[in-house]
Amino acid sequence: MIDHQVSLRGGAARLPVRPRTGRFLVLAAVFVCAACGLVYELELVALASYLIGDSVTQASVVLSVMVFAMGIGSLLAKRLRCHAAVGFGLIEAALALIGGSSALVLYASFAWLGESRHA
Repeated sequence: MIDHQVSLRGGAARLPVRPRTGRFLVLAAVFVCAACGLVYELELVALASYLIGDSVTQASVVLSVMVFAMGIGSLLAKRLRCHAAVGFGLIEAALALIGGSSALVLYASFAWLGESRHA
């Protein structure tokens, strides 16, 4: 992964940090992103069950959509191998915006449409 230096244009690329430090930073970033995904999941299940009332259905829908999105993401990840760091940063920034605004979207749809089942 990070332990091996990748050759670019005939020479060995130097990492800005030591390989062990780089590996730790990447794993820490992945851990934080995974923890945020779990928080988003719990937030959506709790909020949807508060607004709609059927907690079993809401948990099933949120978990199904999340597993489906992870499957689609794993299929699309093959295309980002050549620019792995940039792809990771952009995707996580997009997921942070979507996950962070998801509660606002549920509240807004409940307030404006009278229900949040479709959102």
